[in-house]
Amino acid sequence: GWAKDYTGLMREWYNKGWIDPDAGLTTFNTTEVANTGKFFIQPMPLKGSNIKAQELINASGNENLRMGEIYGQPKVNVTTHAGGSMLAIPALSEHPVEAMKFINLMHSDSKLLNMMLFGVEGEHWELADDGRVKIVDSAWYGAHGGAWTLGNTMLQAVSTNEDPNKNRMLIEYSNDSVDHPSLGFRFRTEPVAAELTALSAVADGMHRALMTGYVDPAEELPKYIDDLKAAGLDAVQAEVERQYEEWKATK
Repeated sequence: GWAKDYTGLMREWYNKGWIDPDAGLTTFNTTEVANTGKFFIQPMPLKGSNIKAQELINASGNENLRMGEIYGQPKVNVTTHAGGSMLAIPALSEHPVEAMKFINLMHSDSKLLNMMLFGVEGEHWELADDGRVKIVDSAWYGAHGGAWTLGNTMLQAVSTNEDPNKNRMLIEYSNDSVDHPSLGFRFRTEPVAAELTALSAVADGMHRALMTGYVDPAEELPKYIDDLKAAGLDAVQAEVERQYEEWKATK
Protein backbone atom coordinates (compact mmCIF):
# COMPACT_ATOMS: atom_id res chain seq x y z
CA GLY A 1 0.00 0.00 0.00
CA TRP A 2 0.85 3.68 0.05
CA ALA A 3 2.56 3.59 3.46
CA LYS A 4 4.84 0.73 2.46
CA ASP A 5 5.78 2.33 -0.87
CA TYR A 6 6.37 5.81 0.54
CA THR A 7 8.36 4.79 3.61
CA GLY A 8 10.38 2.41 1.46
CA LEU A 9 11.26 5.24 -0.92
CA MET A 10 12.21 7.53 1.97
CA ARG A 11 14.46 4.82 3.39
CA GLU A 12 16.12 4.43 0.01
CA TRP A 13 16.73 8.18 -0.19
CA TYR A 14 18.02 8.23 3.38
CA ASN A 15 20.52 5.45 2.65
CA LYS A 16 21.73 7.36 -0.41
CA GLY A 17 22.40 10.40 1.74
CA TRP A 18 19.65 12.49 0.17
CA ILE A 19 17.87 13.08 3.50
CA ASP A 20 19.53 14.89 6.39
CA PRO A 21 20.48 12.27 9.01
CA ASP A 22 18.84 14.42 11.69
CA ALA A 23 15.54 14.87 9.80
CA GLY A 24 13.86 12.15 11.85
CA LEU A 25 14.55 13.91 15.14
CA THR A 26 11.92 16.14 16.74
CA THR A 27 14.61 18.80 17.23
CA PHE A 28 15.20 19.11 13.47
CA ASN A 29 14.10 22.56 12.27
CA THR A 30 12.88 22.17 8.69
CA THR A 31 12.10 25.87 8.31
CA GLU A 32 15.60 26.88 9.33
CA VAL A 33 17.14 24.47 6.82
CA ALA A 34 14.75 25.55 4.07
CA ASN A 35 15.50 29.23 4.63
CA THR A 36 19.20 28.63 3.99
CA GLY A 37 18.40 26.86 0.72
CA LYS A 38 20.31 23.74 1.78
CA PHE A 39 17.70 21.27 0.60
CA PHE A 40 16.61 19.58 -2.61
CA ILE A 41 12.88 19.02 -2.28
CA GLN A 42 10.05 19.22 0.27
CA PRO A 43 6.36 18.30 -0.12
CA MET A 44 3.57 20.81 0.55
CA PRO A 45 0.26 22.07 -0.86
CA LEU A 46 0.79 24.47 -3.76
CA LYS A 47 -1.28 27.15 -5.48
CA GLY A 48 0.15 27.36 -9.00
CA SER A 49 2.52 29.69 -10.89
CA ASN A 50 5.33 29.29 -8.33
CA ILE A 51 3.31 31.45 -5.90
CA LYS A 52 3.91 29.31 -2.80
CA ALA A 53 7.65 29.24 -3.50
CA GLN A 54 7.70 33.01 -3.78
CA GLU A 55 5.87 33.38 -0.47
CA LEU A 56 8.39 31.08 1.22
CA ILE A 57 11.21 33.21 -0.17
CA ASN A 58 9.50 36.28 1.31
CA ALA A 59 9.44 34.66 4.74
CA SER A 60 12.99 33.32 4.60
CA GLY A 61 14.91 36.57 4.86
CA ASN A 62 17.33 35.09 2.32
CA GLU A 63 17.36 37.27 -0.79
CA ASN A 64 19.51 34.70 -2.61
CA LEU A 65 17.07 31.83 -2.03
CA ARG A 66 15.51 30.39 -5.17
CA MET A 67 12.75 27.77 -5.33
CA GLY A 68 10.73 26.10 -8.05
CA GLU A 69 7.55 24.04 -7.90
CA ILE A 70 6.71 20.60 -9.30
CA TYR A 71 3.07 19.55 -9.37
CA GLY A 72 2.46 15.88 -8.68
CA GLN A 73 -1.29 15.76 -8.10
CA PRO A 74 -4.45 17.23 -9.66
CA LYS A 75 -6.05 20.34 -8.18
CA VAL A 76 -8.66 19.19 -5.67
CA ASN A 77 -10.67 21.25 -3.19
CA VAL A 78 -10.71 19.58 0.23
CA THR A 79 -12.28 20.69 3.51
CA THR A 80 -8.98 21.18 5.34
CA HIS A 81 -7.71 23.73 2.84
CA ALA A 82 -11.05 25.33 2.02
CA GLY A 83 -11.69 26.04 5.70
CA GLY A 84 -8.11 26.69 6.70
CA SER A 85 -8.34 30.45 6.41
CA MET A 86 -11.83 30.89 7.83
CA LEU A 87 -12.18 33.21 10.80
CA ALA A 88 -14.43 32.74 13.82
CA ILE A 89 -15.31 34.67 16.96
CA PRO A 90 -15.15 32.64 20.20
CA ALA A 91 -18.51 32.08 21.87
CA LEU A 92 -17.09 33.56 25.09
CA SER A 93 -15.51 36.59 23.43
CA GLU A 94 -15.83 39.75 25.54
CA HIS A 95 -15.84 41.93 22.42
CA PRO A 96 -17.72 40.06 19.66
CA VAL A 97 -18.94 43.24 17.94
CA GLU A 98 -15.45 44.73 17.79
CA ALA A 99 -14.06 41.39 16.60
CA MET A 100 -16.57 41.31 13.74
CA LYS A 101 -15.67 44.88 12.81
CA PHE A 102 -12.00 43.88 12.63
CA ILE A 103 -12.80 40.85 10.48
CA ASN A 104 -14.76 43.12 8.13
CA LEU A 105 -11.76 45.43 7.89
CA MET A 106 -9.55 42.46 7.03
CA HIS A 107 -11.77 41.95 4.00
CA SER A 108 -11.98 45.58 2.91
CA ASP A 109 -8.93 47.57 4.08
CA SER A 110 -5.82 46.92 1.99
CA LYS A 111 -3.65 49.12 4.23
CA LEU A 112 -4.50 46.96 7.26
CA LEU A 113 -3.88 43.76 5.31
CA ASN A 114 -0.49 44.92 4.10
CA MET A 115 0.54 45.95 7.61
CA MET A 116 -0.50 42.56 9.02
CA LEU A 117 1.35 40.69 6.27
CA PHE A 118 4.44 42.79 5.62
CA GLY A 119 4.75 44.91 8.77
CA VAL A 120 5.33 48.65 9.10
CA GLU A 121 6.18 50.61 5.97
CA GLY A 122 9.64 52.13 6.23
CA GLU A 123 10.68 49.62 8.88
CA HIS A 124 9.87 46.20 7.44
CA TRP A 125 9.17 47.12 3.84
CA GLU A 126 9.22 49.94 1.32
CA LEU A 127 7.32 50.60 -1.87
CA ALA A 128 9.23 49.80 -5.06
CA ASP A 129 8.97 51.93 -8.20
CA ASP A 130 6.59 49.46 -9.84
CA GLY A 131 4.17 49.57 -6.89
CA ARG A 132 5.19 46.25 -5.41
CA VAL A 133 6.44 45.75 -1.86
CA LYS A 134 10.20 45.41 -1.32
CA ILE A 135 10.79 43.54 1.93
CA VAL A 136 13.73 44.96 3.87
CA ASP A 137 13.14 43.03 7.11
CA SER A 138 11.34 39.68 6.87
CA ALA A 139 10.99 39.28 10.65
CA TRP A 140 7.36 40.39 10.49
CA TYR A 141 6.34 38.58 7.30
CA GLY A 142 4.07 35.67 8.18
CA ALA A 143 3.97 36.55 11.89
CA HIS A 144 0.17 36.31 11.73
CA GLY A 145 0.25 33.17 9.58
CA GLY A 146 0.64 32.64 5.87
CA ALA A 147 -0.47 35.27 3.37
CA TRP A 148 -3.47 33.12 2.50
CA THR A 149 -4.83 33.30 6.08
CA LEU A 150 -5.30 37.07 6.17
CA GLY A 151 -8.72 38.26 5.04
CA ASN A 152 -9.25 39.12 1.38
CA THR A 153 -5.94 38.15 -0.19
CA MET A 154 -6.94 39.88 -3.43
CA LEU A 155 -6.43 43.19 -1.60
CA GLN A 156 -2.87 42.36 -0.52
CA ALA A 157 0.07 44.03 -2.20
CA VAL A 158 2.48 41.86 -4.17
CA SER A 159 6.15 41.69 -3.19
CA THR A 160 9.08 42.16 -5.54
CA ASN A 161 9.78 38.43 -5.13
CA GLU A 162 6.39 37.66 -6.66
CA ASP A 163 4.82 37.89 -10.09
CA PRO A 164 2.95 41.21 -10.51
CA ASN A 165 -0.04 39.18 -11.72
CA LYS A 166 -0.13 36.94 -8.64
CA ASN A 167 -3.73 37.65 -7.65
CA ARG A 168 -5.08 37.11 -11.16
CA MET A 169 -3.13 33.86 -11.45
CA LEU A 170 -4.54 32.61 -8.14
CA ILE A 171 -8.07 33.05 -9.46
CA GLU A 172 -7.26 31.38 -12.77
CA TYR A 173 -5.55 28.48 -11.00
CA SER A 174 -8.59 27.73 -8.87
CA ASN A 175 -11.16 28.06 -11.65
CA ASP A 176 -10.68 24.52 -12.97
CA SER A 177 -10.10 22.77 -9.65
CA VAL A 178 -12.29 19.79 -8.73
CA ASP A 179 -14.29 19.40 -5.52
CA HIS A 180 -13.48 16.25 -3.56
CA PRO A 181 -16.61 14.22 -2.68
CA SER A 182 -15.89 14.85 1.02
CA LEU A 183 -15.67 18.65 0.66
CA GLY A 184 -17.58 20.14 3.58
CA PHE A 185 -17.33 17.08 5.83
CA ARG A 186 -15.89 17.70 9.29
CA PHE A 187 -15.06 14.79 11.57
CA ARG A 188 -16.31 15.15 15.16
CA THR A 189 -13.58 13.75 17.38
CA GLU A 190 -15.48 13.58 20.67
CA PRO A 191 -16.75 9.96 20.29
CA VAL A 192 -13.19 8.64 19.96
CA ALA A 193 -11.23 11.20 21.99
CA ALA A 194 -9.52 8.55 24.12
CA GLU A 195 -8.45 6.55 21.07
CA LEU A 196 -7.06 9.65 19.36
CA THR A 197 -5.00 10.49 22.44
CA ALA A 198 -3.59 6.96 22.47
CA LEU A 199 -2.86 7.08 18.73
CA SER A 200 -1.04 10.38 19.12
CA ALA A 201 1.19 8.87 21.79
CA VAL A 202 2.03 5.94 19.50
CA ALA A 203 2.70 8.19 16.52
CA ASP A 204 4.93 10.57 18.47
CA GLY A 205 8.43 10.11 17.12
CA MET A 206 7.90 6.91 15.12
CA HIS A 207 5.74 8.54 12.43
CA ARG A 208 8.41 11.13 11.73
CA ALA A 209 11.17 8.53 11.81
CA LEU A 210 9.37 6.41 9.20
CA MET A 211 8.49 9.36 6.99
CA THR A 212 12.11 10.54 6.81
CA GLY A 213 13.76 7.16 6.27
CA TYR A 214 15.39 7.30 9.70
CA VAL A 215 14.34 3.70 10.46
CA ASP A 216 13.91 0.62 8.27
CA PRO A 217 10.19 0.31 7.36
CA ALA A 218 10.59 -3.40 6.63
CA GLU A 219 11.08 -3.89 10.36
CA GLU A 220 9.35 -0.90 11.94
CA LEU A 221 6.26 -0.30 9.78
CA PRO A 222 4.47 -3.59 10.64
CA LYS A 223 5.15 -3.03 14.35
CA TYR A 224 3.96 0.56 14.05
CA ILE A 225 0.70 -0.52 12.42
CA ASP A 226 0.15 -3.15 15.11
CA ASP A 227 0.71 -0.52 17.80
CA LEU A 228 -1.75 1.83 16.10
CA LYS A 229 -4.38 -0.89 15.94
CA ALA A 230 -3.83 -1.70 19.60
CA ALA A 231 -4.34 1.99 20.40
CA GLY A 232 -7.73 2.06 18.65
CA LEU A 233 -7.07 2.77 14.97
CA ASP A 234 -9.90 0.52 13.76
CA ALA A 235 -12.39 2.18 16.09
CA VAL A 236 -11.44 5.63 14.80
CA GLN A 237 -11.69 4.53 11.17
CA ALA A 238 -15.11 3.02 11.82
CA GLU A 239 -16.30 6.24 13.45
CA VAL A 240 -15.02 8.33 10.55
CA GLU A 241 -16.84 6.10 8.08
CA ARG A 242 -20.04 6.21 10.16
CA GLN A 243 -20.03 10.00 10.36
CA TYR A 244 -19.13 10.33 6.68
CA GLU A 245 -21.99 8.11 5.55
CA GLU A 246 -24.33 10.02 7.85
CA TRP A 247 -23.11 13.30 6.36
CA LYS A 248 -23.50 12.05 2.78
CA ALA A 249 -27.10 11.07 3.49
CA THR A 250 -27.90 14.71 4.21
CA LYS A 251 -26.46 16.01 0.94
